[in-house]
Amino acid sequence: MRKLLGLLRRDTGGRAYIPEIDSFRFVAIIFVILYHMLQKTHLYLLEDPSFLTSRLNRGVQLFFTVSGFVLALPFAKFWLLQGKKVELKTYFLRRLTRIEPPYLVSVLLCLAVLIVVKHQPVGLLLPHFLATLFYMHSLIYAALSTINPVAWSLEVEIQFYLLVPLLVYVFAIRNTRVRRTVLVVATLALSAFGLSLNGHYRSDHSIVGTLQFFVAGFLLADLYLLDAPKRRTYLWDVAAVVGWYLVLATDKRWWNLMMPLGLVAVYWSAFAGKLINVLFRSRFTATIGGMCYSIYLIHQQIIGVVAMKLHSAAMIWAVSLGLISVCCTIFFLLVEKPCMDHQWPMKLRQRLRRESAAMAVGD
Repeated sequence: MRKLLGLLRRDTGGRAYIPEIDSFRFVAIIFVILYHMLQKTHLYLLEDPSFLTSRLNRGVQLFFTVSGFVLALPFAKFWLLQGKKVELKTYFLRRLTRIEPPYLVSVLLCLAVLIVVKHQPVGLLLPHFLATLFYMHSLIYAALSTINPVAWSLEVEIQFYLLVPLLVYVFAIRNTRVRRTVLVVATLALSAFGLSLNGHYRSDHSIVGTLQFFVAGFLLADLYLLDAPKRRTYLWDVAAVVGWYLVLATDKRWWNLMMPLGLVAVYWSAFAGKLINVLFRSRFTATIGGMCYSIYLIHQQIIGVVAMKLHSAAMIWAVSLGLISVCCTIFFLLVEKPCMDHQWPMKLRQRLRRESAAMAVGD
């Protein structure tokens, strides 16, 4: 098991590894998988607000806050700790080489499944395929992608990536109290604005209605860099239990307003709590969380195909979870993990040149 976990551990590109972050991703992807499994088998558990499971779709918001944290860290280190300056060319190239290849492969795989397995006409799929490929489906169609429904959140992530170089100037505010006040007020204001849009599809599925979660990640990065807990306490374990309960237990308007800041507290408890920190530093949860992008990209199509072929809820759950484990692991090892190497484009060019030169010599 240890050897397998070592093989599956993601490449951080030489940067400090924070296992809690990948464990955050683990929780988020579990929420997402359970939500989509319930969609196919026990829909009433999602429709009835009295069930905790009706809030499992908040897994996406958990991802957004993690993204805000991770992308803010190098910029915040530069502004707050006199760290290395982030070159924007490197920043955008890294996003392109790390995120785009797995996404492209997954979209092509999803298209193939729809054509070969579900026998959907190519002519009808092609416009949706192109819109999904270029992260424009929600904007154009005001609907989930028919190629891969989860792509809407990746469209939001891309919008956020483009805004990050502007948003990080908040860390140029030298006074810590003022800077954090700005982040807290901005998070609350954006939450209130998002609620005022009354569930409009295009706003809810774009950066317009979700920016508050990313800004909350900025606040978490600020706290992590400057006030990392020197000792862990059981008090934060209690806070974690209360926080995660609120994430799943209530849909009250006050919580929807406060949830981004609530996620900051919940995530902070993973760093500051005695017991919860042990869980979030677990090698198992961190390893699976590190594979979350691969799992996120293809899990829903796997569930859809299994549900189409089987009718027993128990069998759908068992077969889907088994196939997700196997297929997503293979996808991670063959497609995503190689893209974690910062140097892979250069290495690929060098390899192609060597092979080209060898062929020329052979001729």
